[in-house]
Amino acid sequence: MTNKIDNKDEYTQAEIANRFNVSKQYISKLLKLGKLVLNDNKKIDYNHAKIIFESIKNDIENKDKKRQDTINKASIEDDATYNQVLIYKLKIEAETKEFDLKKKKNEVLSKDELLAAMQLIAQELKDNLLNISNRLAPNLSLEKDTKKIKDMLDNEIRLSLNNCINNLQKLDKKNDD
Repeated sequence: MTNKIDNKDEYTQAEIANRFNVSKQYISKLLKLGKLVLNDNKKIDYNHAKIIFESIKNDIENKDKKRQDTINKASIEDDATYNQVLIYKLKIEAETKEFDLKKKKNEVLSKDELLAAMQLIAQELKDNLLNISNRLAPNLSLEKDTKKIKDMLDNEIRLSLNNCINNLQKLDKKNDD
C-alpha cells in the first residue's frame, strides 16, 4: 500500500494504521477512547483521523517542550547545587590538608592527647567544686547573713567554672596554633 491518499475518504483500521505509521492496537485504543469513530460500514473517516493524529502530534510536541524546559530548569538548578557542593567539598579538603600539615608539624594534639587533657580539666573542675565547702567552711560558720553566704558560694563556683573555661580555651588555642 502506498502513502498516496486515494480519493476515498473512509479506510479500515489496518489502512489507517498503515497510513499514519502506527500499530493496529493503537488504532483500537483510540477507538476505545472515543477519539476515532467507526462509521456504519466499520470504517474510519480519513479527514477526521488526520485531525486527531495532528492533535496528538501537537500534544506530544508540547509535552516534549515542557519536559525539555523542565529538564533545562532542573539542569540549571542542579548546576548551582553541584557548584555549592563542589565549593563545600573543596573547603573541607583544604581544612583537612591544613589539619594534616599541622599534625605533621606536631602542632595539633592527637585524639588521645586531647582526651587526656580534657579529662585533666574535668578532674580539676570536679576537685575545685568539691573543695568549695572546705575552703569556705570557716568563713561560712561565722556568717549569719544568707545573702552574703549565697554570694560567697556563687563566687567560688564562678571561679571554678571560669578556671575550667580558661583551661579549655588554652587547649583550643594550642590546637589552633
